[in-house]
Amino acid sequence: MDLCNLRVGYDDFRKYDIENMRAEPVLYQSGYLTIADYDEDFNQFVLDYPNEEVRTSFAKSLLEQCFRPSLEASNSS
Repeated sequence: MDLCNLRVGYDDFRKYDIENMRAEPVLYQSGYLTIADYDEDFNQFVLDYPNEEVRTSFAKSLLEQCFRPSLEASNSS
């Protein structure tokens, strides 16, 4: 998922059904993404990382979470 210049609709921020929630609003609420622009023609917010430090930190955390289970499994053999 490319999180740079990501477009989400207003309704995506209003849905708080934990079983059907999109990741983008959660990333916005947690501060990993910020509103960079608003497209009036399509009624969409354009989300992006607030700065390079957050972009790097998020990528590092994501990689660690994705690859940790395989590393732990290979170390226990």
